Amino acid sequence: TSISELYFVAGYVSAMLADDWRVGAILPADSHDNTPSSQIFSNGVKFLCGLCSPIYAPVIFFPTVATIGDSINSNAINTAYGEIAINRPNTIFLPSQFLIEDVAINLKQNGHILISDMDVNPVNKELVDIQIGFDIAKALNEILDSNLLIENHVIRPYIFIEDKNTILSIGKENYLQQLLSDLKQGFISPLSFN
Repeated sequence: TSISELYFVAGYVSAMLADDWRVGAILPADSHDNTPSSQIFSNGVKFLCGLCSPIYAPVIFFPTVATIGDSINSNAINTAYGEIAINRPNTIFLPSQFLIEDVAINLKQNGHILISDMDVNPVNKELVDIQIGFDIAKALNEILDSNLLIENHVIRPYIFIEDKNTILSIGKENYLQQLLSDLKQGFISPLSFN
């Protein structure tokens, strides 16, 4: 599995759902293949809409991303939220390691669409509008069905998206399926190349 692909798709989905392009994320301060996770998420947003700029004030470029280091607690997450809240995002990606119940409740009460990964604690799962994760079972079935004789063959799992509140329209789902197909086939990359 590739966490960079998951963050890229999270950025893409967040931009699809955000009213007036107002996308935010709170991410770990780490890198994948020499690309910071904040840049990978931003690449997903920009892949959908280029350099998104809202038509209503405050006019800034999105996404707004805050990063958190090693100390994962409610105070650190709330401080990071304060950094992006000034730009009034309406869709926020919050990885499951940051999805603490009181933080999630606060985000939902402030009217945010909340996106997270599939490792969400069952207690907090009800607070998430869209979950993104890897469909490992589909990859395992592909291995079992294929009689692979080559030892170094790699089968990557499909990214699975669960839309609990039917926020995604059929048209948006079609665009999303095309993105997932292109990503799996290697036609696009979530990484930034220098």
